[in-house]
Amino acid sequence: MKLIYLLAEAKMETQNITLTLPLAVLRQIKVIAAKRQISVSRLLTEELSNLIAREKGYARARARHLACWPKRPIWARAAKWR
Repeated sequence: MKLIYLLAEAKMETQNITLTLPLAVLRQIKVIAAKRQISVSRLLTEELSNLIAREKGYARARARHLACWPKRPIWARAAKWR
């Protein structure tokens, strides 16, 4: 998976941002990044990429679920009232 990430990262255009974090959170992020032997920037990129993938997966699953349901509710398909 890291190879795929590295290849994708090499072709990706990047943009610097300013991020304000609580100091305690930043310290924990630095520890996690150090344990994984990656930069804080790469850690955040990977985690945000995972978040985006989960959101896209949710949207696809929701669309598939809604496609299974009839277009009209059951009560609207009942016998016509005259």
